[in-house]
Amino acid sequence: MHNPTSEITVLPLPMIRQDKQGSWGFAAGRTWVLERNLLGKAGIERLNTATSQEDIRRILLEHHYPQKSTVEAMIVNEYDAAYAFLKEVEPDDGFRTVLLLPRDAHNLKVFLKEELQGDDARPFDALKPSLFGTTLVDPETLYDAVRGVKKDIKAPDWVFAVIQRAREAYNRHYDAAVIDLSVDRDTETMRARLAEMLNAPWFSRALAMRRDLTNYETLLRSRLRGVSESQFLFSLLPSGIISETVWQQLFDAEKGEVKIALAGTPYAAMSDYVDTYGDEGSAAAFFQDAERLLAQEIAKGKLEVADVRRVLYYVLTRTIEIRYARMALARVGLAAKNMNLSDESVSLLDGCEVVGD
Repeated sequence: MHNPTSEITVLPLPMIRQDKQGSWGFAAGRTWVLERNLLGKAGIERLNTATSQEDIRRILLEHHYPQKSTVEAMIVNEYDAAYAFLKEVEPDDGFRTVLLLPRDAHNLKVFLKEELQGDDARPFDALKPSLFGTTLVDPETLYDAVRGVKKDIKAPDWVFAVIQRAREAYNRHYDAAVIDLSVDRDTETMRARLAEMLNAPWFSRALAMRRDLTNYETLLRSRLRGVSESQFLFSLLPSGIISETVWQQLFDAEKGEVKIALAGTPYAAMSDYVDTYGDEGSAAAFFQDAERLLAQEIAKGKLEVADVRRVLYYVLTRTIEIRYARMALARVGLAAKNMNLSDESVSLLDGCEVVGD
């Protein structure tokens, strides 16, 4: 199993609307009012120590999350609201496109793996509970593109390219896991290219940090579970601050060498996970430290008075809050069942929101 990242041909990109009215200055002015609803450090700490769903509900309501019948419904509604706001005020759709692309990737992976069931593949309606809303492409359109039954399917070119490459990867290895890896690699490559086109180096850096943190945890998990080097290489995401060559060298490196490699990077403070990852609670702690690191990077946007960074600061910070709320919701649910928050349960929470996921 090899990693074909370096062999990627030019993939078609999602189209970005550039004919919308508005300005980032006006958008930032509207954002300033919404910032007062953010949880902040104190609110996040309260989520981390919440002991019941009612505690979580109370915290979210205090920060103007919508009143709904369940906490999950509150979270979903607020996520939709944040990105509806971005769609409304963004002068073009560039940043929103980059941020939402992983959600379409998730839906594509669901449909492509379901396709492997052949005649037993479930219809679209049966798959709805597994799908993300608030996407670039309507989920049913993606489903039709994968199934290929209907004529004149109006899906973007990039969708068909990703589908074709994922099928080719599966046909080489006959392992459903490579479908996920192929889709993730291709969509992350597209996100990196789109971000460069937006001429926002800080945004490209945040995306690259997310990819690095994903690769770092992939390294830790691979070393812990003894996976093969070829499987590890195939799992790496492209276009991080740390090159794939370095990650390859770290696969069987001594722990001290890994720490040295991380020393000059934004992740130096997380180098001790080389020693502790796999201990009880370490996966959840890694998740929190990674989110905190990204939040600090994103928070720099608050220093900007009237530009895109201020708007993205609000949307991304709200999204990070939602990730913490989901984790708190899972934690109190598991506690009620007297269970531990395992590595697997944390990875299920690591959806595609923020600047990656």
